[in-house]
Amino acid sequence: MNKKGRKTVERELEFSITIGKAHGDLNVSKIKARLQRWLDENCIVGFFGVERGSNLAHLHLQGVIRRTVAGGAVNTKDLKFALFAPLDASKATYKCPRENIVTSTQLTGQKLHTWHGMLGYCQKDKMEAHYQVIKTGNISDEDLSIGCDLYCQYGNGDLKNKSVISVHTVFERCNTFYKLKMQKFFNRPSI
Repeated sequence: MNKKGRKTVERELEFSITIGKAHGDLNVSKIKARLQRWLDENCIVGFFGVERGSNLAHLHLQGVIRRTVAGGAVNTKDLKFALFAPLDASKATYKCPRENIVTSTQLTGQKLHTWHGMLGYCQKDKMEAHYQVIKTGNISDEDLSIGCDLYCQYGNGDLKNKSVISVHTVFERCNTFYKLKMQKFFNRPSI
């Protein structure tokens, strides 16, 4: 029941979550175990990657989670408490320092703002020395690969908004190319 006495419906939703500091690098090793515990206790599935921001180059965590919630949001105060509060702190009285930042956004289902798109986004620094993964639930290698393909297609870099050719899309891309560029020369129906 909510505050107005109405029955709240629990739904399975997906969120993008960023965890960082207002100034400087996040000490990932200090909160890694706490984040793992929060994921295991609160999420159906979740994936976080350590990345360095492109503008200020601050080390932070970028993640995507799927969880059952009543309403439509992740309570970032609860997550801040789980990650940053001293072990003897009271949840009722704890005030998280402003330098610790946790943001949560429900995924829109478009382009990179999908489950697989965010999995790709969270892996964008995977070739860097600072990269680490914190995850819970069943995330397959295929899910991670699909995510990387989507990040190549919609993320930053030379391939942004370009079609990605993969084992799954090669014939579709060839047919599209034929229809758009070659069919007029051969005057044949598309394949």
